[in-house]
Amino acid sequence: MVNVAVAPVAVAPSPVAPSPVAPSPRCGKERLLLADAVRRITSQTREGNTAQAYDPKTAEYYAYCDHEYAHAHVQSRYTVTQEKLFDFLFYHAFRNKYPVGGSTRQNAHGFKALDYDVVRTFYAAHVKYQVENPTDEGHEIPDPDDPLGYDAVNTYKAVVLNIWSEQAASNCNSTSWDLIFTARVKQLINLVRRRKSRIKRKNYAEKIDGDFTPFTSIGQVGNIEEQFWLNGKTARGCLPGLRNRYVFLQCYSGLLRSESMFLGELSDMVNIEYERRRDMDPYQILVLQIATGKSCFLFFVCQ
Repeated sequence: MVNVAVAPVAVAPSPVAPSPVAPSPRCGKERLLLADAVRRITSQTREGNTAQAYDPKTAEYYAYCDHEYAHAHVQSRYTVTQEKLFDFLFYHAFRNKYPVGGSTRQNAHGFKALDYDVVRTFYAAHVKYQVENPTDEGHEIPDPDDPLGYDAVNTYKAVVLNIWSEQAASNCNSTSWDLIFTARVKQLINLVRRRKSRIKRKNYAEKIDGDFTPFTSIGQVGNIEEQFWLNGKTARGCLPGLRNRYVFLQCYSGLLRSESMFLGELSDMVNIEYERRRDMDPYQILVLQIATGKSCFLFFVCQ
Protein backbone atom coordinates (compact mmCIF):
# COMPACT_ATOMS: atom_id res chain seq x y z
CA MET A 1 0.00 0.00 0.00
CA VAL A 2 1.41 3.29 -1.07
CA ASN A 3 0.94 6.34 1.04
CA VAL A 4 0.36 9.50 -1.00
CA ALA A 5 0.95 12.83 0.66
CA VAL A 6 -1.67 15.43 -0.14
CA ALA A 7 -0.50 19.01 -0.05
CA PRO A 8 -2.91 21.41 1.59
CA VAL A 9 -4.63 23.75 -0.81
CA ALA A 10 -4.98 27.36 0.25
CA VAL A 11 -8.52 28.66 -0.11
CA ALA A 12 -8.97 32.36 -0.71
CA PRO A 13 -11.34 33.96 1.79
CA SER A 14 -14.66 35.06 0.38
CA PRO A 15 -15.07 38.83 0.22
CA VAL A 16 -17.14 40.26 3.05
CA ALA A 17 -19.40 43.23 2.28
CA PRO A 18 -18.55 46.23 4.45
CA SER A 19 -21.15 47.09 7.04
CA PRO A 20 -23.05 50.30 6.16
CA VAL A 21 -21.92 53.34 8.10
CA ALA A 22 -24.83 55.24 9.66
CA PRO A 23 -24.89 58.93 8.60
CA SER A 24 -24.18 61.36 11.34
CA PRO A 25 -27.29 63.15 12.55
CA ARG A 26 -27.88 66.65 11.24
CA CYS A 27 -27.02 69.41 13.61
CA GLY A 28 -29.98 71.17 15.18
CA LYS A 29 -28.36 74.54 14.60
CA GLU A 30 -28.29 73.85 10.89
CA ARG A 31 -32.01 73.17 10.88
CA LEU A 32 -32.63 76.46 12.63
CA LEU A 33 -30.57 78.21 9.98
CA LEU A 34 -32.62 76.61 7.22
CA ALA A 35 -35.83 77.67 8.91
CA ASP A 36 -34.43 81.20 9.21
CA ALA A 37 -33.59 81.10 5.50
CA VAL A 38 -37.24 80.36 4.69
CA ARG A 39 -38.33 83.23 6.90
CA ARG A 40 -35.88 85.65 5.31
CA ILE A 41 -36.80 84.69 1.75
CA THR A 42 -40.49 85.05 2.60
CA SER A 43 -39.81 88.49 4.03
CA GLN A 44 -37.84 89.55 0.95
CA THR A 45 -40.53 88.45 -1.50
CA ARG A 46 -43.54 89.92 0.30
CA GLU A 47 -45.84 92.33 -1.43
CA GLY A 48 -45.24 95.98 -0.69
CA ASN A 49 -48.69 96.51 0.82
CA THR A 50 -48.22 93.56 3.18
CA ALA A 51 -44.93 94.91 4.48
CA GLN A 52 -46.41 98.38 4.84
CA ALA A 53 -49.30 97.04 6.90
CA TYR A 54 -47.44 94.54 9.11
CA ASP A 55 -43.93 95.86 9.70
CA PRO A 56 -44.89 99.09 11.57
CA LYS A 57 -47.33 97.16 13.76
CA THR A 58 -44.67 94.57 14.53
CA ALA A 59 -42.36 97.37 15.63
CA GLU A 60 -45.19 98.72 17.81
CA TYR A 61 -45.47 95.38 19.61
CA TYR A 62 -41.76 95.31 20.43
CA ALA A 63 -41.90 98.94 21.57
CA TYR A 64 -44.89 98.09 23.77
CA CYS A 65 -42.92 95.25 25.38
CA ASP A 66 -39.96 97.57 25.97
CA HIS A 67 -42.26 100.03 27.74
CA GLU A 68 -44.45 97.66 29.76
CA TYR A 69 -41.86 94.94 30.51
CA ALA A 70 -38.65 96.93 30.70
CA HIS A 71 -37.79 95.13 33.95
CA ALA A 72 -37.98 91.68 32.33
CA HIS A 73 -35.00 89.89 30.82
CA VAL A 74 -34.51 90.28 27.09
CA GLN A 75 -35.04 86.55 26.51
CA SER A 76 -38.57 86.71 27.95
CA ARG A 77 -39.49 90.35 27.39
CA TYR A 78 -40.99 89.79 23.92
CA THR A 79 -42.46 86.33 24.52
CA VAL A 80 -46.11 86.37 23.54
CA THR A 81 -48.46 85.69 26.46
CA GLN A 82 -52.19 86.11 26.98
CA GLU A 83 -51.60 89.18 29.16
CA LYS A 84 -49.47 90.89 26.52
CA LEU A 85 -51.94 90.08 23.76
CA PHE A 86 -54.92 91.44 25.71
CA ASP A 87 -53.19 94.63 26.89
CA PHE A 88 -51.76 95.33 23.43
CA LEU A 89 -55.09 94.83 21.66
CA PHE A 90 -57.05 96.72 24.34
CA TYR A 91 -54.93 99.82 23.81
CA HIS A 92 -55.44 99.77 20.04
CA ALA A 93 -59.16 99.02 20.40
CA PHE A 94 -59.74 102.06 22.63
CA ARG A 95 -57.31 104.62 21.30
CA ASN A 96 -58.12 107.19 18.64
CA LYS A 97 -56.85 106.80 15.12
CA TYR A 98 -53.39 108.02 14.24
CA PRO A 99 -53.21 111.11 12.01
CA VAL A 100 -52.90 110.22 8.34
CA GLY A 101 -51.45 112.02 5.34
CA GLY A 102 -48.42 114.24 5.00
CA SER A 103 -45.18 112.90 6.47
CA THR A 104 -46.96 109.95 8.13
CA ARG A 105 -47.21 108.25 4.74
CA GLN A 106 -43.44 107.71 4.68
CA ASN A 107 -42.81 107.58 8.43
CA ALA A 108 -44.80 105.20 10.62
CA HIS A 109 -46.51 106.73 13.65
CA GLY A 110 -44.98 104.27 16.12
CA PHE A 111 -46.00 103.25 19.59
CA LYS A 112 -46.72 106.14 21.99
CA ALA A 113 -46.03 105.10 25.58
CA LEU A 114 -47.74 108.17 27.06
CA ASP A 115 -50.93 107.60 25.08
CA TYR A 116 -50.88 103.93 26.12
CA ASP A 117 -50.74 104.91 29.80
CA VAL A 118 -53.49 107.52 29.37
CA VAL A 119 -55.87 105.05 27.71
CA ARG A 120 -55.33 102.39 30.38
CA THR A 121 -55.74 104.86 33.24
CA PHE A 122 -58.81 106.49 31.70
CA TYR A 123 -60.83 103.30 31.26
CA ALA A 124 -59.64 101.76 34.50
CA ALA A 125 -60.88 104.87 36.34
CA HIS A 126 -64.32 104.60 34.71
CA VAL A 127 -64.66 100.95 35.68
CA LYS A 128 -63.51 101.71 39.22
CA TYR A 129 -66.15 104.45 39.50
CA GLN A 130 -68.91 102.07 38.41
CA VAL A 131 -67.78 99.46 40.92
CA GLU A 132 -67.69 101.97 43.75
CA ASN A 133 -70.97 103.67 42.72
CA PRO A 134 -73.33 100.92 41.57
CA THR A 135 -76.39 103.14 42.08
CA ASP A 136 -75.29 105.66 39.44
CA GLU A 137 -77.14 104.13 36.51
CA GLY A 138 -76.56 107.13 34.28
CA HIS A 139 -72.80 106.65 34.16
CA GLU A 140 -71.56 104.95 30.99
CA ILE A 141 -68.09 104.01 29.86
CA PRO A 142 -67.51 106.21 26.80
CA ASP A 143 -66.34 105.10 23.39
CA PRO A 144 -63.32 106.75 21.77
CA ASP A 145 -64.08 109.75 19.59
CA ASP A 146 -62.51 108.20 16.48
CA PRO A 147 -61.67 104.55 17.26
CA LEU A 148 -60.04 101.94 15.07
CA GLY A 149 -62.26 99.62 13.07
CA TYR A 150 -62.45 95.85 13.24
CA ASP A 151 -60.05 95.31 10.33
CA ALA A 152 -57.30 97.40 11.92
CA VAL A 153 -57.58 95.69 15.31
CA ASN A 154 -57.68 92.29 13.62
CA THR A 155 -54.47 93.17 11.77
CA TYR A 156 -52.77 93.87 15.12
CA LYS A 157 -53.94 90.44 16.30
CA ALA A 158 -52.51 88.84 13.15
CA VAL A 159 -49.18 90.58 13.79
CA VAL A 160 -48.94 89.12 17.29
CA LEU A 161 -49.92 85.72 15.90
CA ASN A 162 -47.05 85.89 13.42
CA ILE A 163 -44.63 86.78 16.20
CA TRP A 164 -45.89 83.84 18.28
CA SER A 165 -45.55 81.50 15.26
CA GLU A 166 -41.89 82.44 14.85
CA GLN A 167 -41.25 81.99 18.55
CA ALA A 168 -42.97 78.59 18.58
CA ALA A 169 -41.00 77.44 15.51
CA SER A 170 -37.76 78.48 17.23
CA ASN A 171 -38.72 76.65 20.46
CA CYS A 172 -38.80 79.97 22.27
CA ASN A 173 -42.48 79.78 23.22
CA SER A 174 -44.10 76.53 24.32
CA THR A 175 -47.54 78.00 25.05
CA SER A 176 -50.18 77.08 22.49
CA TRP A 177 -52.10 79.81 20.73
CA ASP A 178 -55.38 78.56 22.22
CA LEU A 179 -54.07 79.41 25.69
CA ILE A 180 -53.05 82.88 24.50
CA PHE A 181 -56.09 83.81 22.43
CA THR A 182 -58.43 83.39 25.38
CA ALA A 183 -62.11 84.20 25.88
CA ARG A 184 -61.47 87.77 27.05
CA VAL A 185 -59.48 88.54 23.91
CA LYS A 186 -62.25 87.08 21.75
CA GLN A 187 -64.77 89.20 23.66
CA LEU A 188 -62.66 92.29 22.96
CA ILE A 189 -62.53 91.49 19.23
CA ASN A 190 -66.31 90.96 19.13
CA LEU A 191 -66.87 94.26 20.95
CA VAL A 192 -64.87 96.09 18.29
CA ARG A 193 -66.83 94.32 15.55
CA ARG A 194 -70.19 95.48 16.96
CA ARG A 195 -69.04 98.94 18.02
CA LYS A 196 -69.23 100.51 14.56
CA SER A 197 -72.98 100.00 14.20
CA ARG A 198 -73.55 101.13 17.80
CA ILE A 199 -71.70 104.40 17.24
CA LYS A 200 -73.63 104.97 14.02
CA ARG A 201 -76.91 104.59 15.86
CA LYS A 202 -75.67 106.91 18.60
CA ASN A 203 -74.70 109.63 16.12
CA TYR A 204 -77.86 109.26 14.02
CA ALA A 205 -79.69 112.06 15.86
CA GLU A 206 -76.78 114.47 15.34
CA LYS A 207 -76.68 113.60 11.65
CA ILE A 208 -80.40 114.27 11.26
CA ASP A 209 -80.02 117.61 13.04
CA GLY A 210 -77.25 118.57 10.62
CA ASP A 211 -79.34 117.60 7.59
CA PHE A 212 -82.27 119.72 8.71
CA THR A 213 -80.24 122.77 9.74
CA PRO A 214 -80.80 124.64 6.42
CA PHE A 215 -84.56 124.26 6.83
CA THR A 216 -84.59 125.36 10.47
CA SER A 217 -82.46 128.43 9.70
CA ILE A 218 -85.05 129.93 7.32
CA GLY A 219 -86.02 132.39 10.02
CA GLN A 220 -82.58 134.04 9.91
CA VAL A 221 -82.55 134.77 6.18
CA GLY A 222 -83.88 138.32 6.75
CA ASN A 223 -81.11 139.12 9.23
CA ILE A 224 -78.44 137.74 6.92
CA GLU A 225 -79.69 139.78 3.96
CA GLU A 226 -79.79 142.88 6.15
CA GLN A 227 -76.12 142.44 6.98
CA PHE A 228 -75.31 142.05 3.28
CA TRP A 229 -77.19 145.30 2.64
CA LEU A 230 -75.41 147.20 5.41
CA ASN A 231 -71.99 145.99 4.28
CA GLY A 232 -72.72 147.01 0.67
CA LYS A 233 -73.86 150.60 1.25
CA THR A 234 -70.58 152.16 0.15
CA ALA A 235 -69.63 152.78 -3.46
CA ARG A 236 -66.78 150.30 -3.24
CA GLY A 237 -68.81 147.60 -1.51
CA CYS A 238 -72.02 147.72 -3.53
CA LEU A 239 -70.92 145.34 -6.29
CA PRO A 240 -69.24 142.81 -3.93
CA GLY A 241 -72.31 143.05 -1.71
CA LEU A 242 -74.57 142.28 -4.67
CA ARG A 243 -72.40 139.32 -5.55
CA ASN A 244 -72.42 138.01 -1.97
CA ARG A 245 -76.20 138.31 -1.71
CA TYR A 246 -76.62 136.40 -4.96
CA VAL A 247 -74.24 133.65 -3.92
CA PHE A 248 -75.99 133.28 -0.58
CA LEU A 249 -79.49 133.10 -2.08
CA GLN A 250 -78.41 130.77 -4.87
CA CYS A 251 -76.63 128.35 -2.52
CA TYR A 252 -79.37 128.54 0.09
CA SER A 253 -82.09 127.76 -2.45
CA GLY A 254 -79.98 124.86 -3.70
CA LEU A 255 -79.69 123.47 -0.18
CA LEU A 256 -83.42 123.77 0.34
CA ARG A 257 -83.90 121.75 -2.85
CA SER A 258 -81.42 119.16 -1.47
CA GLU A 259 -78.92 119.99 -4.21
CA SER A 260 -75.20 119.67 -3.69
CA MET A 261 -73.49 123.05 -3.97
CA PHE A 262 -70.03 122.16 -2.63
CA LEU A 263 -68.47 122.36 -6.11
CA GLY A 264 -69.51 125.98 -6.55
CA GLU A 265 -66.81 128.26 -5.17
CA LEU A 266 -66.18 131.97 -5.29
CA SER A 267 -63.12 131.37 -7.46
CA ASP A 268 -65.45 129.93 -10.10
CA MET A 269 -67.39 133.19 -10.38
CA VAL A 270 -66.78 135.58 -13.29
CA ASN A 271 -67.95 139.22 -13.32
CA ILE A 272 -68.34 140.55 -16.86
CA GLU A 273 -68.99 144.24 -17.54
CA TYR A 274 -70.64 144.83 -20.92
CA GLU A 275 -71.35 148.34 -22.17
CA ARG A 276 -73.29 149.38 -25.27
CA ARG A 277 -73.02 152.82 -26.87
CA ARG A 278 -76.74 153.57 -26.70
CA ASP A 279 -76.98 152.68 -22.99
CA MET A 280 -75.99 155.07 -20.24
CA ASP A 281 -74.86 152.42 -17.75
CA PRO A 282 -73.00 149.17 -18.47
CA TYR A 283 -74.40 145.73 -17.83
CA GLN A 284 -73.00 143.73 -14.91
CA ILE A 285 -73.12 140.03 -15.83
CA LEU A 286 -72.32 137.57 -13.05
CA VAL A 287 -71.54 134.00 -14.10
CA LEU A 288 -71.37 131.17 -11.51
CA GLN A 289 -69.71 128.04 -12.86
CA ILE A 290 -70.37 124.70 -11.13
CA ALA A 291 -68.71 121.51 -12.34
CA THR A 292 -71.01 118.50 -12.43
CA GLY A 293 -68.64 116.05 -14.14
CA LYS A 294 -65.32 115.81 -15.94
CA SER A 295 -66.39 118.11 -18.76
CA CYS A 296 -69.91 119.22 -17.90
CA PHE A 297 -70.64 122.58 -16.28
CA LEU A 298 -73.71 124.44 -15.16
CA PHE A 299 -73.86 128.20 -15.64
CA PHE A 300 -76.05 130.61 -13.72
CA VAL A 301 -76.23 134.09 -15.22
CA CYS A 302 -77.44 137.12 -13.28
CA GLN A 303 -77.80 140.34 -15.24
